[in-house]
Amino acid sequence: MPKRAVGRPTDYKPEYCQGVIEFGRKGKFHFEFANSIGKHVSVIYAWGTKHEEFQDALKEAKQLCEEYWLNTGRALIASSPKSHDSKPWWYIMNNLHGWGDKQKIELTGKDGEALTVQLSAETIKELNEKARSENKRSTGRSSD
Repeated sequence: MPKRAVGRPTDYKPEYCQGVIEFGRKGKFHFEFANSIGKHVSVIYAWGTKHEEFQDALKEAKQLCEEYWLNTGRALIASSPKSHDSKPWWYIMNNLHGWGDKQKIELTGKDGEALTVQLSAETIKELNEKARSENKRSTGRSSD
C-alpha cells in the first residue's frame, strides 16, 4: 500500500512561475503577486524553497522589478531634471530594493581581537538614566 501524504496538498501551480515574472516585469513586487492569488507572501517564498523553478522565477521577477523602477527613475530625471520630485522613486529604491547610503563599519581591537569596551558604574548609571528619560519622552509613559 503506498504511503499517503501528510498535511494539506499544496496550492502551488507551475504557471505561477510565469505569473510572478510578469508582475516583476510591470514593476510589481512579490507581495503583490501573492495578494493577486490570495496568498501571503510567506507562502510563495515557501514554494520557492520546494520548487526550484519557482525560486528561479522569484529571482527573475525581483530583477525585472528593480530594472523597471530603475528605468522609471531614469525617465523621470530625463523628462524634467530640475523640477521633478524624486522622493517617491528614492523611497521605492531605498526601501524595497535595498538601495541607500549604507555603510558597514567593523571595528577590531588590538591585533584583530574583539574590541573591548569598559564602562564605569557611573557611566552605566548615566546611560540608563538617559535611556529612561528618552523612553518617557517618546512614549509619554514612565518606564518604572
